[in-house]
Amino acid sequence: MIEIWSSESDNLIHTANNLDDALDWARKYWLFEGNDSLDALSIDTEKGEVIQGPALRDLIKMGPEDPRQFLIIASYDWLVTKSGDRLHAPPRNLTEAQRELISYNWMIEGPVEIPCGRTVTELSIPGMFTRMSAQRCEQCCKVTGMPAGQGSPKNDHPCRLHLGLT
Repeated sequence: MIEIWSSESDNLIHTANNLDDALDWARKYWLFEGNDSLDALSIDTEKGEVIQGPALRDLIKMGPEDPRQFLIIASYDWLVTKSGDRLHAPPRNLTEAQRELISYNWMIEGPVEIPCGRTVTELSIPGMFTRMSAQRCEQCCKVTGMPAGQGSPKNDHPCRLHLGLT
C-alpha cells in the first residue's frame, strides 16, 4: 500500500494500491489545488522510499506541450468549440496526428467527434469566465454520466464527486 502524507501536518491523507494510482491521485490534487499544493505532499512507497519536493513534482508534472497534460485538464474543465457556447466532454478517440498537434497548438483540431455525437473542427480549454458560467452540454453529460449544469466539472460539487476529486 502506498501512503500519501501531508508534509505540513504529518497526517495521512490518502492511500493507493500502487505508485501509479498514488501519482494519479496526486496529479488530480495538484490540478485542483494549484502549484503550491505539491510542496505539502509526500508519498511513502512500499519500499520505504519517500518521494517529495522536486522529485514528486517531476513525476507528476508534464510540460504544457505534453498532450497528456492537455487531456488531463480537459477532463476536469471540459472543452469549447469555436462558438464557445457550451462546455463539452473531451473526445475519447484521437488520432496520433491530433495528439501531436495538441503539442503545438494546445487545442484539438478536427474533425473529431465529441461524446454528444457532434463532429467539430476545433476544441479548446475555455477561459476562466467560460469555465465558471457556461452550461455543460446536456448530451455530453448523459453520455459521460456527469450531472447536467453550469460550469466546468471541477468547479461543481456533484461533478467533483463523480470525478473522484472530493
